[in-house]
Amino acid sequence: MLKKPESKMAKLAVHFKCGDCIHFEKYPKYEKVCSKLGVERHANAPICFSPNIFKLQPLPSDVLNQIGLLFKDFTTSQARILFALLKTKKTFARLGLAFGMPVYICLGPDYLSNYYRAYVIGASVYGDRVVYVTSDLNRRQVSKATIMALLPDSIFTVSKFKRKRKVLGKKGRLVDPGSSFIMRGVKKKEVTIEYEPPTMETVPASWFDKFSKQVGSSKKKIKNLKKGLEFKIRLTK
Repeated sequence: MLKKPESKMAKLAVHFKCGDCIHFEKYPKYEKVCSKLGVERHANAPICFSPNIFKLQPLPSDVLNQIGLLFKDFTTSQARILFALLKTKKTFARLGLAFGMPVYICLGPDYLSNYYRAYVIGASVYGDRVVYVTSDLNRRQVSKATIMALLPDSIFTVSKFKRKRKVLGKKGRLVDPGSSFIMRGVKKKEVTIEYEPPTMETVPASWFDKFSKQVGSSKKKIKNLKKGLEFKIRLTK
């Protein structure tokens, strides 16, 4: 019987391997372990697949705990997508990259201020080679990091970026004069070690007068008690 040729989509599908199953060499599901029944290690696993957790034994237990903390808020869809990305390890290797690897990208003219730290999250070598990276753009997009698809040649590894930074420094190309995102200097306010934040019992009475004017038409009630102050405030919409 001729074997039906696999389609390109089948090659991209995620398959578990029998060699990663706990029934392959450890605990038999049938009369013997599958390795004694003629099953090949690299064969695609059937529905009876059960992951061999003993292969994780070399990892420190606290590492598994940290992984669990990272995954605990993932939705089922997010977990499947992340698993699929981890399965493309060979694709990353072809580009000299790895999942989660820190890199640098340039958004704008070739000035040091236009370079941002990013992390590799995906790659494709089918058709045009593309690398997917995520970045908070130097904390400008903290709540929702941006994801970009870039050509591999535009990705700077850490070592490559260090060399690029020296070149830009020698050329004096540090800050892009036409950038609208130039970081302005912020004056630091010195605070002595003896400084103590004010409490409700130590603040001057004028503070409450200012608060009363800001509240405006809201209903409020402030009572002086022997043991301190009690606030009952209801703000109107």
